[in-house]
Amino acid sequence: VDTNLRGRSLDAKYAPLGKAVRSGKSDAIIAEASKVLSGNQYDPVALNALALLYLRRGKPGAAKLLINKAFEKNPPSAALHNHLGAI
Repeated sequence: VDTNLRGRSLDAKYAPLGKAVRSGKSDAIIAEASKVLSGNQYDPVALNALALLYLRRGKPGAAKLLINKAFEKNPPSAALHNHLGAI
């Protein structure tokens, strides 16, 4: 699963989350990621979006926890590895 929401076409279920990420509005990102995570708490796309939000907020510990949670149940992803390296 590619976890990049910027400029890539993903499954339609991620469209609202992608729109929120592109808007940069924290409240919208949290709301849309929460909707996705209500169906799958290990969804790598939603966890990645939240991790990047927390990283931008200066909370690298929280970001790392979210990325690691995504790795627990998902195959390796270049985007997740890249973001984990940025933390």
